[in-house]
Amino acid sequence: MKQSALLAAAYALFLTSSVLSLFFGESGVAASQRLGEQLDALAGNLAVLEEQEVVLQGRLDSLKRNPEAVAVEARSLGLYRTGELVAMMGSHLTRSSLFDEGHVISTYTPPKRDDFVFRVISSGVGAIVLILALFARKVRHASGTE
Repeated sequence: MKQSALLAAAYALFLTSSVLSLFFGESGVAASQRLGEQLDALAGNLAVLEEQEVVLQGRLDSLKRNPEAVAVEARSLGLYRTGELVAMMGSHLTRSSLFDEGHVISTYTPPKRDDFVFRVISSGVGAIVLILALFARKVRHASGTE
């Protein structure tokens, strides 16, 4: 009977450790879900950047073909030709901000987990099962049904 109690405790220890690792381990369900969310965020960011690339490519093509577009863009940046007269309307010259290339999404780095917590919980469950099995053995032995 003592061997079956030890076997039950070892099984409980292994099962608890496996279940905790499955759900909370570095490659567990929670980590996979966070990686899926990160993948979705990166895919969305990629789509935004591709749209911005199309817009920038159109501006570049326009600037390559049309000298007037270059002059308009330069004026929007506050650059003027030598000797050019500028009439400013308003209290200050407003410059358009440079194009925002998009935001950078940091990659997901899973937190470093120490399996010590899993081992402690699993050992505790194994010890509880061992104690319960030994207690059940004593109760059966005391009642004479062993």
